[in-house]
Amino acid sequence: MALSIKSNEAYDKVNQGSEAVKEGKELLDNISYFINDINNTFSETNAEISNELSKMEAIAEEFIKVQAEMNNMASISEENAAATEEVLSTVEDTNNQVIHINTLLDEIYTMSRELKNMLELKNSLSN
Repeated sequence: MALSIKSNEAYDKVNQGSEAVKEGKELLDNISYFINDINNTFSETNAEISNELSKMEAIAEEFIKVQAEMNNMASISEENAAATEEVLSTVEDTNNQVIHINTLLDEIYTMSRELKNMLELKNSLSN
């Protein structure tokens, strides 16, 4: 009988151990599931972050292109302003030359009238 009691106790202990192993396995399976879920969440988050970083890089590249175009426009504007100043200077020089020519023409006209008057006077004195 003592052997039978010890056998039953051993059997109960084995069953309890088997039940504990089963519960431990279930707990480990649950932990494994949660770890996989966390891993998947991190993977999805990492993918989203990578996607957003790619978008930000594309936007930054577009800003760089816009800045380059603005610099190009500023350069063209500066060249245009310089060319406009040069044209204005040329127009002013030409205007001054026209005024000078007009003054010379007035002097020639005055001299030719005086010459005509002198010739008329000479002709009238000669007659």
